[in-house]
Amino acid sequence: MWATTIPQSQISSAVLCRIGHQRWQIENRTFNALSRDWGLDHCFRHHPLAIVNFILALFIAHTLVQCFYRLNMKEELRQRYTAIAIATELLRGVDNMPSAGAAWVHPANNSPPR
Repeated sequence: MWATTIPQSQISSAVLCRIGHQRWQIENRTFNALSRDWGLDHCFRHHPLAIVNFILALFIAHTLVQCFYRLNMKEELRQRYTAIAIATELLRGVDNMPSAGAAWVHPANNSPPR
């Protein structure tokens, strides 16, 4: 059963049902990818605020990688590499970055720039 405020003159019941099922498919596919490839299956902290922050950061990372992959990469590269392969390469790049060169790392004796 579906409930909506959209008048039936604007959208038929069959179309509304199809749209609802497509939304479920998107949600299921996204959460499946996040749990399979992005570590959503385990949160390393148990404080409610830490869990929310982890999930939000994960959603932001996933969204940014998907936007880069779908909107910025050429078709030839998308055929050769998956989005998760690109995310893995980005992670390797951040992981191998010297800590002195990372903009978000500040030595203990210096305060961060304002």
